[in-house]
Amino acid sequence: MNNQSNGGFADHKKKEERKEGQDYMLPAGWAVTVCPPAVHLNPVNYKDPLEFNSPRWERMEQKRALKNFMAFGGGMRFFVGIDFT
Repeated sequence: MNNQSNGGFADHKKKEERKEGQDYMLPAGWAVTVCPPAVHLNPVNYKDPLEFNSPRWERMEQKRALKNFMAFGGGMRFFVGIDFT
């Protein structure tokens, strides 16, 4: 498995760390890449994720929305115009 990444949605871990409840460990220096469609279509986070329902964003807590909605990117490549959308 290749541990190289060209950026995008990468979150580089500085040290190996195991958190309670996890059954895996990331080696130091590996990049973690997130697949936004997998997050956006997760029925645990969004009821009927394939159904168009714009009011769902009005009811969602801001903290939860920031964690589960990634249409504007993240990290170093965050969309600079997010405040204007």
